[in-house]
Amino acid sequence: MPAKRIVIYRQGAIGDIVHTLVLVKYIRKQEPDAQIEFCCGPVTAELLQNCCDYIDKVWIINKASFEADFAKVGRSDEFIFLHTQWYKAWWINFRHIKASKLFCYKYNSKLSAVANYVTARFPQIETELIKNPYAVLDHRTLVNQDLLQGVQEQGLRNYICIVLGVGNLRPHRAYPLTKWLEFIKTQIKDTNYQIKILGGPDEKDLSLEFEAHLKQDTELQSSRIENLIGKTSLVELVVILSQAQELYSADTGILHIGAASGAAITSIFSITNPNRFGPFSPDAKVLASPRCQCQLDSGRKKHCTKLKDGFAGCIWNISL
Repeated sequence: MPAKRIVIYRQGAIGDIVHTLVLVKYIRKQEPDAQIEFCCGPVTAELLQNCCDYIDKVWIINKASFEADFAKVGRSDEFIFLHTQWYKAWWINFRHIKASKLFCYKYNSKLSAVANYVTARFPQIETELIKNPYAVLDHRTLVNQDLLQGVQEQGLRNYICIVLGVGNLRPHRAYPLTKWLEFIKTQIKDTNYQIKILGGPDEKDLSLEFEAHLKQDTELQSSRIENLIGKTSLVELVVILSQAQELYSADTGILHIGAASGAAITSIFSITNPNRFGPFSPDAKVLASPRCQCQLDSGRKKHCTKLKDGFAGCIWNISL
């Protein structure tokens, strides 16, 4: 008898995809013999192919060739659509997947985003997820054993990681560079850690600005600083973060890769609701201003109402 085939679909930013992987790993635990396949965009496909051994196949779905790409996926027993557009889920299933069981994500403000994805397929465990999600779900969903073994053979790394930016989407969520520089100076002065600066390929300007500060400020002129902004693949980030002493980051995709890689985390949140979108890791520390008006008004706001010098006003009150 052929294995049960389960097809899962989610498009979005890196953090959005990483949040869904907890569900996928839970499905593998419940259905060890199933054929589990994940449909996503090209940016995250390599990450899933190389760091998720519980996924049997990854399908790349491009926006420009959406219908044609789904036509290649073919029939399955289950189709799990991790967006709220039920009509779109029904149409894709009717046209291409033809699964007898169709599941569609529904927004639930009582749960974290991770737990909310899980209840799209397993609504019966909602109460357990509210009480203690880490007793039910495995937060470490990204591992590359081959690359990791090579690193471990060389010994553990004596370094911390810092993510300076948050990409181009709502950049006011970032921690101000001036405050990062203050923190880096204390690390240079008070510790012997190497400092790896991380970021995406769309943060070239931020990287250049940071490099300019390194040249101009004598307190920052240290051989212990390594600027890796835009120089690593997502798979390489998994290895770097899994071996770090700690990761410091605002709410961005690398933060969630770190949580899924098992990194120790200190995260900084402003307008984004940390209870909903915070790093899914039992040991993660979350720093947020209790006076954030956007958070008090609504946990679903996407834009700060009180900017200061281009950043969320409340974030200036947060100190590392």
